[in-house]
Amino acid sequence: MKTLVTSILVSLFAFVFAQDAAYPRKVTDSLGREVTFEKRPERIALDTNRYALDELLLLGVAPMFYQVSESEELAGWTQEKLEELGIDLVNYNGQPYPTPPNLEQLASLRPDLIIMLAYREGGRAEEYELYDLYQEIAPVFFVEYTDLDASRIRMLAEVFAVEDKLAEIEARDAALFATVTPPPPGVELALGFGYKDASGVASQVYNGGSSELIVLERAGFTIKDYGRPEGERDFNVSEENLTMLEADMLWNVAPYPGDSSAKDFESSVIVQNLEVVKEGRYRSLNSDQSQAILFWTPLATPFLVETLNELVANYDFEE
Repeated sequence: MKTLVTSILVSLFAFVFAQDAAYPRKVTDSLGREVTFEKRPERIALDTNRYALDELLLLGVAPMFYQVSESEELAGWTQEKLEELGIDLVNYNGQPYPTPPNLEQLASLRPDLIIMLAYREGGRAEEYELYDLYQEIAPVFFVEYTDLDASRIRMLAEVFAVEDKLAEIEARDAALFATVTPPPPGVELALGFGYKDASGVASQVYNGGSSELIVLERAGFTIKDYGRPEGERDFNVSEENLTMLEADMLWNVAPYPGDSSAKDFESSVIVQNLEVVKEGRYRSLNSDQSQAILFWTPLATPFLVETLNELVANYDFEE
């Protein structure tokens, strides 16, 4: 027993020493700002989307404060990881979007780092409304909103001196994606986000090659390409144009918990008369399934792979 305790203490001291030895360090954020870290941040506040939260958790970093509106709900895999790591996030907002965060509450929580999203390429930190206010509370570090080349998770790993975990994460992801059984070659998938507004039923349509669908393309799916301009990730179509959703497979996403938009979408006579619907090749995805595709992070990969295999297994491509 004494030997075991000694071994644990030695390992703990070695970890702490390695962490201390990694600092001070300078890391360049998404706006090109060089930020100096004298020591590893411990009281981390996030004013980001769920991507950065998931990636920090996967890296074994425990943020303490997060801004979540009352209409949002963290995905199942995120909640499971929080529980696994014993993290009880403090929400310093809780009001409906776009209510600004409670800065007085945030200041009282004494964060030593605030991570913000860079929504646009280039630009200056001062162009972001909350930057000056946040900067008075703690140092601010910007990360990318979209992350097609995994630069955000690499940047976060550098901030917290856990670069050694990246290879393991990449290897795990590659192994998991290799277990996906995609549809046969030539089978096209159309993806839409149906909804109902004042003018009637409509849909947000995702274009092949869009950043949201890159994870499906990585898994071997062929996404219907509508020939939209390069960089146009999605577009909206009114009810009379919903026939453009005809494809070999049609999935309707509903990423927001409690959203009834799928029922509104399915109530459309035009949708009901789509061949893909009449032939049973339409699927309505739930919130977690939708988030795993549209808001994918490496933390979601196990759930995503399971979801894709389950969805594809329910199709008979021999018909």
